[in-house]
Amino acid sequence: MRSIRLKNLRSLKDTGTIEIKPITLLLGENSSGKSTFLRVFPMLKQSTEAKTKGPLLWYGRYVDFGSYTEAIGRYANGENIELEFGVTAPSMLPYGTYRMRQIYPQAFPVKVSIRLEGSSDGATTYTRSCSLNLFGHTITIGFDENQKVMSFLVNSSDFTRFTQKWIVGNQRLGSGSNIIPVPIDLSRAGNRPIEYDMYYNSLFYILSGVLRTDLHSDVSSEQLYRIIHSLKIGQDEEMLSALRDSNPSLKRWSNKVNGWTIDNPKFRAIRDLYLGIIASSLLSACNQQINIYTRNTKYIAPLRATAERYYRFQDLATDEMDFQGRNLFLILQNMTRNEREDFSSWTLDAFGFSVRAVQTGGHTAIKIREKDSTHETSIADMGFGFSQVLPILVQLWFAASSKPSQRTNFPITFAIEQPELHLHPRMQARLADILYITIKKARESKVNLRLIVETHSETIINRLGLRVAQKEIDESDLSVVIFEKRFSQEYASTSVVRYDKNGLMSDWPLGFFEAEA
Repeated sequence: MRSIRLKNLRSLKDTGTIEIKPITLLLGENSSGKSTFLRVFPMLKQSTEAKTKGPLLWYGRYVDFGSYTEAIGRYANGENIELEFGVTAPSMLPYGTYRMRQIYPQAFPVKVSIRLEGSSDGATTYTRSCSLNLFGHTITIGFDENQKVMSFLVNSSDFTRFTQKWIVGNQRLGSGSNIIPVPIDLSRAGNRPIEYDMYYNSLFYILSGVLRTDLHSDVSSEQLYRIIHSLKIGQDEEMLSALRDSNPSLKRWSNKVNGWTIDNPKFRAIRDLYLGIIASSLLSACNQQINIYTRNTKYIAPLRATAERYYRFQDLATDEMDFQGRNLFLILQNMTRNEREDFSSWTLDAFGFSVRAVQTGGHTAIKIREKDSTHETSIADMGFGFSQVLPILVQLWFAASSKPSQRTNFPITFAIEQPELHLHPRMQARLADILYITIKKARESKVNLRLIVETHSETIINRLGLRVAQKEIDESDLSVVIFEKRFSQEYASTSVVRYDKNGLMSDWPLGFFEAEA
């Protein structure tokens, strides 16, 4: 997922498109909407991990938005909650059972958005409409509460009359785990849940009929299908070029299309029908991209679990830190010898202390050894900040140090709330260093890591600016999203500021960190 945009969610009227950089910092006063923005990521995660009756699980394991009626902003003025995702769609899409075809030379950017609405009984949420935007084209599909397709628009073409028996096939009766709806055509597929097969798509036969009018009567169905399968998506010029190259052996057809321009009504009809045919495959691909992205999202809550002197021994393996760090001791306990040594060396260099789990009898104790000291101290006897920062350090280290067998082409995203809690400014500066060091280490390990950090720390902001000026990190890897409310009874506005090559920020709000007199 490359970007996200939120509308009418709590105090957020419209965030605009927020690009997700390697390090994205969220700043703002209390109740300015920054926590709402960050918590959307764990909400998406809990939505894909559970079987739900709708696209989103407002209340779950990680965060609690209440319900749709509680989540919708007071300034919505009758509008719906909307979420827009910028994703990268694959160049190959399924067009039938076990069949794939290339629709573009390489992976391409798509924006997919969902508009949500509460059910009539107020118990659930459903997708009111879904839109795709790609290469200047727009596909918009409307649904009713039972997830039946009520409208189907492609650019200026209205195909609603051909989609009266289309329904959402992946968000019904608790199938869940799908944020983006994928409609299927039941008029030809019967009750079989065929999402991709264009031969079971009513628009395929409409397109065949449109093409037939410009073909000789003896052209076979095989030749006709060859034309359809040669179509590609892209800008109008690219789609027209593919149409011209579709079957040059058919002279009548070639002469016809070679005389068309992108304003030709027949070309526009073919273009829109083709986009309508592949819409379900595109939506399914986008849904898969978002699902994988959210499952690879890690959430770190603002108040991590407090330290204990001893933890009861449990012979359990665990592959993921609890979002509140409650299983920290298990993570440390289950590290291999090499992992323990590497992690301790990393924290010693970056933060000035090493850490290890020590098993004594039936208990485990977490021990801290500060730099230039030979004495180990129980984490329970150290400052509270150690227990708060350790879960962050452990998770970042594991993410950046992934073994080749554990790596994925999809980003690993951390949504971290207030990592500076209970840390002295010097430790906050070191934490800022950890953020950029982790990104560099991840790149060396070929891990696509993204950090979304909500913070009130001026120290973190300034430290990262210093590291940009020192060429330790590139300014293009950072962005700062500012959340502001001029008055308490007003929706929040967002703006994005960036560091320049000297580590300074453009368009920084005057007096942002200053206390009122």
